[in-house]
Amino acid sequence: MPRRRRQRGGDPYWLNLKFAGTCKKCGAKLAKGARAFYFPNGKYVVGSDCCGAAEKAAGDFNASAFDDAMMSGSW
Repeated sequence: MPRRRRQRGGDPYWLNLKFAGTCKKCGAKLAKGARAFYFPNGKYVVGSDCCGAAEKAAGDFNASAFDDAMMSGSW
């Protein structure tokens, strides 16, 4: 079974919004309970249903995290 990378405090993650918000990429209004990718360092969200940028952002982050883990030998 592959090891899971430990999440760090500033790592972005998926969540269901507790409050209504706005997508950082396209400016669309996101309803309470909508699925979004949250960036804690910048304190902003990218919506999953509005512009599709959340899936790309999650994929980019996961690829970067995997590269870091492989290069550091922690994988």
